[in-house]
Amino acid sequence: MNQLMLNLPDLQHLELVTKGLLDMTDGQSWEEMTHSLLTFNFKISVCMDWIEDIVESFRTPFWLEEKRWFVACTWDGLYSVPYFSDVCTNTSFRPPLYSSVTDKALFCDHINHFILNESPKQIRYYFRHMKKLEIASSESLEMLSVFIDMNSIECLVVSTLIELSKILWMFQLMPRLKKLSINTQVSYFLQESHKIRLECIENLEINDPLLNNDYYVVEQLCQTFPCVETLCISSLQWTGLIPRVIERLKNLSNVTIYFKKLASPQQPNQ
Repeated sequence: MNQLMLNLPDLQHLELVTKGLLDMTDGQSWEEMTHSLLTFNFKISVCMDWIEDIVESFRTPFWLEEKRWFVACTWDGLYSVPYFSDVCTNTSFRPPLYSSVTDKALFCDHINHFILNESPKQIRYYFRHMKKLEIASSESLEMLSVFIDMNSIECLVVSTLIELSKILWMFQLMPRLKKLSINTQVSYFLQESHKIRLECIENLEINDPLLNNDYYVVEQLCQTFPCVETLCISSLQWTGLIPRVIERLKNLSNVTIYFKKLASPQQPNQ
């Protein structure tokens, strides 16, 4: 690696992803090779012991003050943060145990996708730049705004049954919401929301199968989401529903539909 750097004297930006040896985890060696770089981000996969000693070699003034390049380390790798930090997490979130970062908010601010998969009562961090929120558990939904800036959310994924009152509460807290993915029983979701119009939704994904003759679901879908521009239905079994959807949703510009087994009302699926 040292020879490569010597052959590139004008190099200013370097991104390195590799499987390496332990000698590639020494901060002092990297300091000598990268002092002229403007940016340096790396992810080195290597099994190691003495993790704290490795991280300590990246805590010099060169790394922390001059360059402000930070690292995190696990038993199987060393990587730049926040560049290679996780962008998706769930209620089990914990910052890396070993890192040169003094402010743990650096990890939280890099995350843009949160999955609520169980009660979040143990979360002690705040996520300020969340773009996508996935609800896989309806337990303690009222706590979401305690640890997430709901104003930043643009996409909501619903993967569990949610009561109408909680649906309304969430939508009121997400003024930038434009996309909704329904991964649970779409008929239940529409039944719960049949009294409201979610005009903010421009991009709608339905990942629950729409069955034959399901006129009610189609009518309710068009009524609840009148401003949809992009529609994706992952499982449709009857083409007769398509003209009605296109007719009712006046703003549609992009439609993606995945068919399983086509049938008509006179020829139902066997």
